[in-house]
Amino acid sequence: MQTSATPAATDELIRQRADLERGRRCVQRGTLQTAWYRDQRRYVAHPFARSISRVCDAIIADALAGVSSWWALEAPPRCGKSEHVGRVLPARLMAILPGSSVLYATSTDDRAEEVSMAARDAVARLSGAFDHLLPGDKWTQTEWSTAGGGRFVGVGSGGATGGIGGNLIIADDVTGSAERQRSAAWKRSARRWLLEDVISRSEGGPLVVMETRRGLDDISGWLATEYPGKLKRVPWRCQWDGVGVDP
Repeated sequence: MQTSATPAATDELIRQRADLERGRRCVQRGTLQTAWYRDQRRYVAHPFARSISRVCDAIIADALAGVSSWWALEAPPRCGKSEHVGRVLPARLMAILPGSSVLYATSTDDRAEEVSMAARDAVARLSGAFDHLLPGDKWTQTEWSTAGGGRFVGVGSGGATGGIGGNLIIADDVTGSAERQRSAAWKRSARRWLLEDVISRSEGGPLVVMETRRGLDDISGWLATEYPGKLKRVPWRCQWDGVGVDP
C-alpha cells in the first residue's frame, strides 16, 4: 500500500525542481546570472559585475567556437575579477561544453587551491541540472574531473601543470606582488614558465590574462609587446566611487 507524500515533502520536491530549472536557465542566459545562482544571498550585479560578465560571455563564445583568442583583463584589486573569471567562468563553460578542461594559474599554491575549490563548488552546485558535472574519478582541492570528462587543474606560479590540455587557460594575477614585479630574475622565470608550461597547454581555446597592473612590463605589458596585436585588452580604470568602467 502506497502512502501519499506529505504536503511538506511535496513542497520541498517542487522547490528542488524549481531550483534545478533555475540553474539551467541561468547557465543559458549568461555569466552574470550564473554568478548570481552560485551565491544568491551575497551576489550584487553592480556595473563592474555586468561589464566583466559580458566579457566572460564573449570568452565562452570563443571557447565554444574553438577560437584561440587572447584576452587581457586589467582592473584594480578586490573588485571581483577572480569571482567571475576564476570561480564562475570555468563552471559555466563546463556546463555548456561537456568534457571541456580548464587550466588555472595564479600567484601562489594557496591561491590556486582557494579558487579551484570555489570553482569545484560551483560545478557541484550545477551538477543537479547538468548530469555531466557530477564528480569524476578525481576530486581533490586543485585537480578534479567531472563524470562527463571535464577537468580542472589549479597551479601556483612555477608549479607543474599536470599535462592538462586546456580549452580555457586563465592566468590570474600571476605576479601577485610589487616585490615580484621589481625582480628581473622572477620576471624572466615567470615568463618562461607561462610560455612553456601554461600557454603551451592550449587546445585551441581562449587564454585569459587577468591582472592588477604593476608596471609597463608586467605580464600583460610583456605579452602585448612580444605578441603585438594578439591581445584583446579590456581595461577598467579606478573611479572615485570604486565602480569599474564598461569597456
